[in-house]
Amino acid sequence: MEMDVVPNYGRVATLGLTPADGLGLVDGRIVNPDGTRSPIVHQYDRHPALLQAVHARWGQGYPARRRERPRTSGDRLNRLRESLRRRLPELR
Repeated sequence: MEMDVVPNYGRVATLGLTPADGLGLVDGRIVNPDGTRSPIVHQYDRHPALLQAVHARWGQGYPARRRERPRTSGDRLNRLRESLRRRLPELR
């Protein structure tokens, strides 16, 4: 199987670790630090300003939601326990 490995900001822009000051918005579209635009943008939700702009353009009529992760190991354990209970009725 053949494949191409393309650097970041080529076909896909993965923005999770990109500093916010290097990103921009032009006409409601995300601009990469090098001034180009990628057809696919991944992890834009890690930057609040980009998240608001994308929601304003593409999410009209839908509630804005924030992805939140459990804060403590106890929270994670409770979340895992509840997930298992939903999936395995015999444990209820």
